[in-house]
Amino acid sequence: MIFLCRSEHLTAANLYIERIRLSMKNITYNAHGPFEPTFRALYKMTDEKETRNTARRALALYRKYLTFHPELKGTARFHFQSSARRAALYNAIRERHPQEAYRLTALSSKAMADGLGEKINRLLEHRPVRAIFLPVMKFVSQRMFGEKGGFENVLVSASKECVRFDILSCPYCRYLEELGCPELTRSFCDSDEQGYGHLSAIAFERTQTLGTGGSKCDFCFRRRSCQG
Repeated sequence: MIFLCRSEHLTAANLYIERIRLSMKNITYNAHGPFEPTFRALYKMTDEKETRNTARRALALYRKYLTFHPELKGTARFHFQSSARRAALYNAIRERHPQEAYRLTALSSKAMADGLGEKINRLLEHRPVRAIFLPVMKFVSQRMFGEKGGFENVLVSASKECVRFDILSCPYCRYLEELGCPELTRSFCDSDEQGYGHLSAIAFERTQTLGTGGSKCDFCFRRRSCQG
């Protein structure tokens, strides 16, 4: 077992957070970006003109949404932008294709989450990463999904084998309600399952989410050798 000091845990966690932020920074609505699966499917349904027009509508909505909540900074701003980015695409598609909007939007959110899971699995191939993964997740959960991010997050337990925390209030629920698409919240819940649900060395467990009508989001990350 490789043991790392607290400062090394924090460095690894901060690097992980920064990589997430950078990966989202330059997301745009085009045929070769992270929303490619959505636009490919939309093109097959319609034509090039409709696909381009949808991308323009999504960008216009996103720019409009960015004028909301100028008071938000840092992590809170990041979560609002994530909500707004997906909501803009969904609402742009829904104008012309209300029955297909959720499915089409979810194609891209799943692809992004699957990609995150693949990257984490490659990292988990390395023993030092496996050794610090749970301490890093504990830190990330409190830093990215804590009070400064707009969440109410309660740490239930944390050990070398298992980290549990409950989200009692989630800004994604509030933001997506404000942006007129509360039903899209489920897609963010699904992204967690898609991104963390197939990790090789770490089991991800959750029995309910706020976005699907639960009283909380009960997160659990544990080493696969640890039961319960």
